[in-house]
Amino acid sequence: MPIVNYPFQAMIPGARRRPILPLRIRNPDPDSGQDFDTWGMIDTGADRIFIPSQIAEVINHNVVFGDPKSIITASGNTTAYEHTCEIQIFAMGQNGQVDYGNIRITIPPKHIWVLPDLDKVILGVDDFLADYILTIDYPNQMFSVRLP
Repeated sequence: MPIVNYPFQAMIPGARRRPILPLRIRNPDPDSGQDFDTWGMIDTGADRIFIPSQIAEVINHNVVFGDPKSIITASGNTTAYEHTCEIQIFAMGQNGQVDYGNIRITIPPKHIWVLPDLDKVILGVDDFLADYILTIDYPNQMFSVRLP
């Protein structure tokens, strides 16, 4: 289902409003899987989906047991750890109210990267945006994500 005219939101009160999506990150392991509801920031400059190590630990991923990879971020070189997660993106009303009973997009279990020093979920190009048409209306602080 498309995401149409979602309002920009602030991740924390008083912060700049950005195109962020309400989502649930799930560990697909049937024995230890947990999930965590949070927000993910759309980042056209990021190649992949990245999640903070604090979220990975909550959903029962042992961060350093993931396959390490040296990556370059805006802050410089760092090590990311590969893990498998499923992501569900929820519907949101014009007032910013999240409808957790209405899943708009499901990103099936795939490899994502965990960054120990990250403070928010990043939704990047290769793992997410490459499959969609992203429209951002900065003057009206709205965005849409649709299938081609």
